[in-house]
This record gives sequence, structure tokens and C-alpha cells, in this order.
Amino acid sequence: MKLRTLLIVAALLTLTVSSMAGQTMASEVSTAPWPMFMGDPNHTSRSAYDTSGDPGQAVNWVSYWATGNTSVVISARGTYFASTGSVLYRLSADHTAMNRYIGNDSLMGTPAVGWNDSAYVGSLDRFIFGLDGNGTMWWEYNTSQPVWSSPTIVQNHTLYVTSAGLMSFTLEGKLNWRVLQNVTSRSSPAVSADGTIYFGAEDGRLYAVSSNGTVLWNRSTAGAIRSSPSVDSAGNIHFGSDDGYVYCLDPNGTLIWSYETGMPVRSSIGIRADGWSMLLTGNGSLLALDQYGIQGWTLKLDGYNVTRSLAIDSQGTCYVGSDSTIYSVQPDGKVRWTYRISTGFVGSPAITRNGTVIFGSSTGLFELGHTDEGNEWIILAMALVPPLILCAFLIFTAKRLRRVKTAEKKGD
Repeated sequence: MKLRTLLIVAALLTLTVSSMAGQTMASEVSTAPWPMFMGDPNHTSRSAYDTSGDPGQAVNWVSYWATGNTSVVISARGTYFASTGSVLYRLSADHTAMNRYIGNDSLMGTPAVGWNDSAYVGSLDRFIFGLDGNGTMWWEYNTSQPVWSSPTIVQNHTLYVTSAGLMSFTLEGKLNWRVLQNVTSRSSPAVSADGTIYFGAEDGRLYAVSSNGTVLWNRSTAGAIRSSPSVDSAGNIHFGSDDGYVYCLDPNGTLIWSYETGMPVRSSIGIRADGWSMLLTGNGSLLALDQYGIQGWTLKLDGYNVTRSLAIDSQGTCYVGSDSTIYSVQPDGKVRWTYRISTGFVGSPAITRNGTVIFGSSTGLFELGHTDEGNEWIILAMALVPPLILCAFLIFTAKRLRRVKTAEKKGD
């Protein structure tokens, strides 16, 4: 009886290990290092990966086929996507195969990527497009007004986009709901941990909408809100307004603090793990505000054409672009390194699984830093080793018990 029980336990453990492996692989497929504008649904611009080994001046590769100072996104498969105003580019993980999709002259904003390399992007000709993993047009939806914003995807495979109001779609293109159609927005929606969606509008208000489409509240400012809001770990919302202020509101819309910059704030705000807010100002500076909205430091960049957003690694190192230069900035505001392209402007940077930095430009796509390709497979193997060893031990023990039992019967 003990032998049979042990064999059943071993079998169940084998099935559990197989299930764990399947779930791990599924997680690998569904988790991307930078799948949308500002890296995540909260729009913190914060990566889970460390770039401390990044030497900065090392250029791993350049793709001159995809040009345009757009933000780059990276799928779970390591595929790179970027839109340039007329073309949506898809570059394979080994950066050898380039595909071009859609072809109108009005693509706007940063694409978002979902399951199996599906991609979603808005356009000024009043459409939101969905493409499958092969680049085939999957669906399109007429929004009635130009789409200036970037789509946001959340874990339950829902896509949010603003234009004339806020829309919620399934990734297959079914409209779940649409609210505030009389409100025009160029602000990309951010989603908090509880599912509340926040976006700014041309009427100067920040809106909060529940995941079922109920408008919860709005808060007015003295200027249009074109920056995209960001949500910190406490659920507080950070955003800038054309009235020259940066605001921090609690989840109920109550003002926590505000900071006057003296100029319209259209760059979206990144949030470090320690709660500090990082933003680019209209005079070409990188500004750091602490958890209370007090200025910690400011760094003047060369030039005034700053990127719409920035990227922050797991250690608080910040990456920003201005004119033709990408900057790596330490948490204390000191510049680690800069990289300048030969001509044109750079786009917003993103951080890969390998801790490298990628950015688009009018010259092409660039990747800077060290590489450690295949790292995710090592992590997966390490995660599976302990349960596999346990399973093997139980099977071995069961076989030994069977032999002992057989020997006892022969002895009888």
C-alpha cells in the first residue's frame, strides 16, 4: 500500500512539474520587457532590469532600415516594433529580418505589443489598427477623431486607447465600452493596480474611469493635459499640464502636491522605485522631484528637442534623449555617459532583458551596452532544477522499495 501511495505521489509530482514548466513558458511568452509606451500599464517608465554593466559607448547593432525618432517597444519574443509616421516596422530578435506594415502617412504614437507579437497602433486618419503576429491586418476601428495617443495593454488582455473619449477593446478588436466621447484627448491612458484608467484631455481635466467604463471623477487644471499620467506604487497619479505645473493626486483625485516649472509640461513623468518623479522640461532639462514634490536636482541637456518619455532601470539610472544625444544619468543627477548619433534626432529609449538600451532615431534603430543573450533560458532551467531533482529522487525511491518488496516476497 505504501509503495502504491508513493508511486501516486511521484506521478502527481511529475504532472505538477510539467504544469510548472508549461506555466513558466507561458509566462515567458506573455511577459515582455518593454511592450508599450513608457514600458508598463502604470506608465512609470521603469524597467525590472539592471543596466549597471552597460559600458555606454559600445554599439551592439544598428538597423538602418527602420528610421524615425519614435519610441521602440519590445515583445516577449524579443521582437522590436517602431512606427515612423508612415510605416510600422517589425525587426526580429536577432535584428536580421525587417518587415514593414500598414503604409498610410498618419501613424501616430508608440505601438503596443500583445500575445504572439500582435501589434496595435493609432493613426491620425481616425483609426486604431490591430495586426496579428504575422503582420496581417487583424482589425481596425474608426474612432471618429485622430488618434494621437499610444495604446495601453493590461494583463487581462484589454486594450485602452484615447481619442474622442476613452475606449476599451479586447485584443481581437471587440469594443467593450466607450465613454466621454465629447472629450478630446492626446494623452495615453495609464492603468493602476486596481484597474482604474487615468488620462488627460484637451479640456484641462484628468479623468479617472473604472475598468467597467464608469467615470469616477475628474480634476481640472488651467491648461490642456497632453502628457500621459503615471501611477506610482501607492496608486498616486503624476502628470503635467500646459499650465506649467506637475501634479500628484491620490487615487480619489485629491491634490497631494504640485510643482511649478514655468512652462508647459508635455513630457510624461517617469517614477523611480524610491518614489522620485523624473521629467523632461521644455527648456531641455531633466528634472528630479522627491516624494513630496520638492526639487532634488536638475540637469541641463544639450539642445531643446527632448524625447516624450524616458527610461529608468531597476537601480534608478535614467536614460533620456535630446536632439542627437542619448544620456545615461545616475540617480544623483550625474551623467554616466552620452552617445551621439551622426545626424538627426533620437527617440525615447527602452531597456531590454539583457540590460541594454535601445532607441529609434532618424538614422535607424540603435542598441547600446553589453549583451547576455540566452539569459532567460538559464533562469528557466535553474527554476526547474529543484522540482525535477525531487521528482527523480521519488521515482528512484519507489523503484528501490519495489525491489525490496519483491525480495521480501521471494524470501517468504
